Amino acid sequence: APSAADRPAPGAIPGGPAWMQPDAYRRHSPLSHVAAARTPILIQHGEADPRVPIAQSLTFKRALDALEVPVEMSVYPREGHLLREPRHVKHALDANLAWFARWVPVANQPQHH
Repeated sequence: APSAADRPAPGAIPGGPAWMQPDAYRRHSPLSHVAAARTPILIQHGEADPRVPIAQSLTFKRALDALEVPVEMSVYPREGHLLREPRHVKHALDANLAWFARWVPVANQPQHH
């Protein structure tokens, strides 16, 4: 059964939906701040996410690519806002561990880039 996370958010920002307060949504949008991005970013997105349209992640990734910020993106077919299929969950967890191993330095261990 779908969870609350798989239903569209009626107003993710207090005060109403985007068409009632576009400036507030713009301020909270990662795309509004992408020019300042320097930290490597891992994007994992369910293709059928009703809360965050996949176009938003694709646009964000294109902007990061253009700015030469390290970015990787995985799209999970049939998945909503939360991953449910076991192989997708495993892939995401493995990708997270690999990402951390690559980009999060650990004391006394060589960094791999």
